[in-house]
Amino acid sequence: MTPKAAVIGAGPVGCLTALGLQQRGYEVPNGTANGQSSVASSSKHPLSRSINLAISVRGLTALEFVDPSIAQMVLDNSVPMYGRMIHHKPSQDSRPHEKNFGDTNVKQESQAYSTRGDAINSVSRLLLSRLLLDETVNQGIEIRWAHRLQDVQFSYKGTEKSLLRFEVDKERQVEEVVDMIVGCDGHHSRIRKAIQTETEMNVTETSIDNLYSELHIPAKDELPPLLRHRDAVEGTSHKLVNGKYAIDPNHLHIWPRHDFMLIALANKDGSFTSTIFAPQRIYDNYLREPQSTIDFFANQFPDALQLIGEEALVQQICDRKPSPLGMVRCQSYHAHGQAIILGDSAHAMVPFYGQGLNCGLEDVRIFLEMLDEQSRSDKLTHSTQEKAFQQYSQSRHADLMAINDLALANFEEMSSNVVRKSYLLRKKLDTFLLHNLPEGWWSSLYMNVTFSNKGYHTVRQREAFQIKLLHAVMTSTVVVSLFGVGVLATRFWSWN
Repeated sequence: MTPKAAVIGAGPVGCLTALGLQQRGYEVPNGTANGQSSVASSSKHPLSRSINLAISVRGLTALEFVDPSIAQMVLDNSVPMYGRMIHHKPSQDSRPHEKNFGDTNVKQESQAYSTRGDAINSVSRLLLSRLLLDETVNQGIEIRWAHRLQDVQFSYKGTEKSLLRFEVDKERQVEEVVDMIVGCDGHHSRIRKAIQTETEMNVTETSIDNLYSELHIPAKDELPPLLRHRDAVEGTSHKLVNGKYAIDPNHLHIWPRHDFMLIALANKDGSFTSTIFAPQRIYDNYLREPQSTIDFFANQFPDALQLIGEEALVQQICDRKPSPLGMVRCQSYHAHGQAIILGDSAHAMVPFYGQGLNCGLEDVRIFLEMLDEQSRSDKLTHSTQEKAFQQYSQSRHADLMAINDLALANFEEMSSNVVRKSYLLRKKLDTFLLHNLPEGWWSSLYMNVTFSNKGYHTVRQREAFQIKLLHAVMTSTVVVSLFGVGVLATRFWSWN
């Protein structure tokens, strides 16, 4: 009898999971857990706007593991970014007026991501979701829209199966008995809550004092005439700017301002999706009223203001409620051999390392690999599932804790450290050591996190070791230098 797996959630992680399980012989009805999907496959489900994603090696490896053609489609619809473009704070208040567009005194500085020319890839979250959703439908997997999960009963009627009860259109209920439940239903996961009730799983949900608002920078031909005919905004390297982009598309643009920042990622159509991250007090003091919002951007982000436009800025900031940021940490990720959670359901993180999606897709690959490993010596049985679930929870936990910590810490790097001399010196030192030491002797934390599939916990431990090593070398250098100065001073005094 064909085993049945219910994948709850139809986002990228849910769709990839459904495709992978179908390949392994499961019957997979895939549906949403909240009655309204955040993704769309046709005009029946119109797209809304969302923060862009930066997909890198981990995410692409997971897509290739399930279907190489999906990874290629994603790359074909993304924009490579080879580094950060830092927009320094202007030296004086230079709010742009129509008569002096581009005269913003903003210095820009490129910081490469790696010494090998690696790139992360900017892609619309909704475009990525649509690509995966369409592929899921093309493979014959049924997407059950508007099914709101009401209840989960594990060990249904004393068996190793589970019962799912859904509300449909607020008028009727449907039930599904399945062999496996995979919760990919996001930050507020109902499957996680069901597992928590069943197993007393330890879950910590944390909010941080940062809100975000999405902004839109239009393609160059949609800008005001005085900007449209410029090669680029003042300070941008004109050689790198594609004809349809107002600023360099091959960088992740950052306006670091210590406890708040603005970022912008390119889209294929020439536009940029921009996001401001700021604490509540910034919103309360500066981003509530139209004029104060315009003045704030004129002082802090004058080059971005002229690209967004004052009217659009007010509409996108003042007329929309900012969104909160939060994290989810779990101690375990499964209930018996019947249910498991992946992606944001298990480890929602702040977006500052660009690893939320990559980590979620990597979850799928690692889970499927463990399912394959357990099923080599046994067929697809409850015992197979339970062993794979246990192996996943035990081996994945340290990595998920590590990337959650790294993502939170990276806000300080993006908003402050990128303009500090100590950070720039460390980057130069890393580059020097990577170029001059034998391969493997030295590594960069960012390169290991973003451009490899090494465990997050392992690369964080490696970084901690390298920091200790650098401190030891620097301390030894100072001691030796002081000793040398002491010897010279002693000789000088003895001569006199």
